[in-house]
Amino acid sequence: MKKVWVLLAMAVGLGLIGCGGSDDAEPLSKAEFKKQATAICEKSRQERYDKVDALPKNVQSNKQELKKLIQSEFIPSFRAMYDELRELNPPEAEAEEFEKVLASLEAAIDKTESNFGETEALFGANQKVEKMGLAACGF
Repeated sequence: MKKVWVLLAMAVGLGLIGCGGSDDAEPLSKAEFKKQATAICEKSRQERYDKVDALPKNVQSNKQELKKLIQSEFIPSFRAMYDELRELNPPEAEAEEFEKVLASLEAAIDKTESNFGETEALFGANQKVEKMGLAACGF
């Protein structure tokens, strides 16, 4: 059960959706955008899960240690994933919505970082991602 909490807390930041790719590039189709975003999110999420799995069991249940891990490993990971997703060029019809989600996510990452690993802010951003049909980028 505690591992589930850990995974949920850390995976919240996986709700990253990007836009703002090259202005010269053609927008991706909805299917291709979803495919590329999902691949980025799945890779990033797996890396974080692997880090949790590698933790000693006593650390997995220690909230202070988990907050330190979120700060030192996962926030930078979320930012890297955000940057990678931001390079994608979403479908024109969804670009405005993606931009709002991206802004929400960035604010949530900043808040999580400034509040020493508290993940509540990321939950709202995650919900927006799931509404867009990119569940792999959420929990």
